[in-house]
Amino acid sequence: MKDINLLIDEERIDPVGEAKSSTGKKIGIAFLVLVVAGLMGAGLAIPSAYVKTLEGSLASIEEDIKSEKYDEVKLLNKKISAEFGLLGEKREVIQHIDNQGGPVNSIINSLKSSTPYGCSVNGIEYDNDSLTVSLTVEDISRVAQFVMNMDRLALFELSDSSAGFKLNEAGEYILTFDVIGIGG
Repeated sequence: MKDINLLIDEERIDPVGEAKSSTGKKIGIAFLVLVVAGLMGAGLAIPSAYVKTLEGSLASIEEDIKSEKYDEVKLLNKKISAEFGLLGEKREVIQHIDNQGGPVNSIINSLKSSTPYGCSVNGIEYDNDSLTVSLTVEDISRVAQFVMNMDRLALFELSDSSAGFKLNEAGEYILTFDVIGIGG
């Protein structure tokens, strides 16, 4: 059998042509590698340059802050901090006073509920440990009823100094109770 070759002679095996086509491929791949490497290098260099620019700006700002023109601001900041410390102390005092206000309300309500008919409370003195009450009464039995009502509350106990009822110049009975149930 005979081999029939339909290709032109030039297209058959051309050693020189093969070399030309493989060299072109190698140059294309090398060019592609160089482009990719250049893009990666630029991708890494640009952020690095930006960071260097920001560090330079930070250094100039730090130098500017250390200058004398900001000394007054620094002094004011120290004074403000000191004032906040004083304000904190005053808040503690106010909180303490506010905490003392609760028992006073309870005491006034207790006095109101304990005062019998024919008896009126004319004065109240409270100092966390004791309560002094000035009463005007129609008859002496109302004082005894008032003391029993106050004793029943379990918040107050008649003080030893009030064992004998005292009468002042205005005709008021002065009673002192020890505060035992709240704040005292």
